[in-house]
Amino acid sequence: MSEGSEQLTLVVELRVRAGAQEQARRAVEELAAATRALDRGLIRFDVALDPVDDSRILGYEVWQSQAALDQHARQPHTVRFRQLSASFVVDPDEPLHVQRWRPLQPELPAPYPAVPVPAAQPPPGFSHAWHETDDARLHYVVGGSGDPLLLLHGFPNTWYAWREVMTRLAGDYTVYALDLRGLGDSEAGQLPNDVPTGASDVTSLVTSLDLGPVLVAGQDWGGSTAFAFAAARPELVRRLAVLEAMPSGPWTVEGEGRTAWFAEFHRIAGLPEMLTAGREKDYLAWFYTAFTATPGVPSP
Repeated sequence: MSEGSEQLTLVVELRVRAGAQEQARRAVEELAAATRALDRGLIRFDVALDPVDDSRILGYEVWQSQAALDQHARQPHTVRFRQLSASFVVDPDEPLHVQRWRPLQPELPAPYPAVPVPAAQPPPGFSHAWHETDDARLHYVVGGSGDPLLLLHGFPNTWYAWREVMTRLAGDYTVYALDLRGLGDSEAGQLPNDVPTGASDVTSLVTSLDLGPVLVAGQDWGGSTAFAFAAARPELVRRLAVLEAMPSGPWTVEGEGRTAWFAEFHRIAGLPEMLTAGREKDYLAWFYTAFTATPGVPSP
């Protein structure tokens, strides 16, 4: 541990009583907004609903010092939140469960910046475009001419995984290669990054551009998203092609098959971002080596 470090990192758990999730969510969002706007000494303040247990709200906080955290505790918005929490937590006498530690060097920079990465150049005849959903800005690449064809990539890829296919399809179709939420140049937004949300994003794109009924091809995570989109809005789908994904349903058998460790890892609020910050390229490079027949693909 670094003796000279003043930073404090907190992982906070809030247990919400049944039926009070919406009230708790609003209160937490108000606290987060006020904290980010008004508190000095704040480096990071993230909150999220546990994706598998809606009775748990998790927070990840980084403060410059104990003094900054103490000042936060005295802020009117923090005092108000503690008062409100008595109405929606399981145990009003102990509303928050907090773990804290001082970080290893180097300290997390203040402020915590996102490192810009230049967008990959689209193939000849294609161009970048963007679509606004209710909570996120989604990126896609479009080109070609003919009936609309939507391509949905897998994990941990982007539209770039389709680059060789796109040029071959462009003579017969207008190709839309979408960056799924949280990947590539698409924003993560605030909604859960799950299959239903992805299907809703696709619906938003297709309806706003008036593409339906559209041809859809999905691979891996994009395949699951394509299945969900087609099931929810069949009138918007003309043809469906899916690779490396299966539809779930009553025929699905639970067993002890191989599980994807990273899927569970990514569900932990705040931890993946903390451990991979500044090392995103190395982290993704592991997948491109371990999960592909040609190591390094699809990197440029």
